[in-house]
Amino acid sequence: MLGTIVNTGAIIAGSCVGLMIHSRLSERMVKIIFQGLGLCTLIIGTNMALGSENMLLIVISIVIGSIFGQLIDIDKYIRRLAEYIRRKSTRNRKKRTFLRKKRKITVLQKGSLLLP
Repeated sequence: MLGTIVNTGAIIAGSCVGLMIHSRLSERMVKIIFQGLGLCTLIIGTNMALGSENMLLIVISIVIGSIFGQLIDIDKYIRRLAEYIRRKSTRNRKKRTFLRKKRKITVLQKGSLLLP
């Protein structure tokens, strides 16, 4: 339980720092940073998958998660939530793109929800 609380706190703190820094960076720099983070995520995921003793469980979890996500149309709800948060957080200010990028990342990760 303590690990979950620490992880949640780290995510919230990192999000706040990211929001403060994002507005000061050029679009080109933001794109490069996101590409680098995507590469790191790919490497970490590959290392974890190769270190797993039960690869079949990983494959089945991704397949079941993908099917379930399509059946309930989870992307629609994520888009709706992101739009609601964007409307609430951008009152008369420049629209932010971080919510759209976060939605894409969340959709990509939905298959991993069933992993132990």
